[in-house]
Amino acid sequence: MLAIASLHISKLQGGPITASYKHYALSLRRIAKSVSLPTRRGHPATLAAALLLAFYECWAADHQKWSNHLLGAKQLVKEIDFAGMTRHIKRKKAQKRQEVLERQHFAYDNGLEYDFDDQSHLRPHDEVDENIVGIIMGRKVSYDEYGQVVDDDRIPGWGKEYTERDLEIYETQRDLFWWYCKQDTYQSILGGGKLL
Repeated sequence: MLAIASLHISKLQGGPITASYKHYALSLRRIAKSVSLPTRRGHPATLAAALLLAFYECWAADHQKWSNHLLGAKQLVKEIDFAGMTRHIKRKKAQKRQEVLERQHFAYDNGLEYDFDDQSHLRPHDEVDENIVGIIMGRKVSYDEYGQVVDDDRIPGWGKEYTERDLEIYETQRDLFWWYCKQDTYQSILGGGKLL
């Protein structure tokens, strides 16, 4: 962030971008260290920093370095178990919906009033759209199978239970994934090449 900010300041003021290079070099070293450590490699901050460096290269107008940072981010994105976490989230939401329906039926059958205090699990605004994911991936995706890609034999993380913290991290990683997709699309259009 400091590299990007100092680059913007230098461009606005028409001054040298030396400070920007200093922050950029420090960022490169820190990201390289984070990527080399298994405990920090999968952390959202590592992916976010790689994407910020790619964004820096976009502003610095260096398409090759932009692509290189996006390739690094792609590798980090590939290591995230989106299918397993989506499978878990969908299973938990289905269980919660079933519990609510059972309570509602019990209340109705016994003439009781039932107050729906939290209906966040019933809102479909953050549901995964199978058709869009299938179009992006170029193959059919079935989330009725809780994230299993139909022609994929391996299902990583099957049966793994995720904590609330894991689910918070998942939401951040999901947002970072879409930011990666946008940058990849832009670099492909501007460079006239394929998506990474």
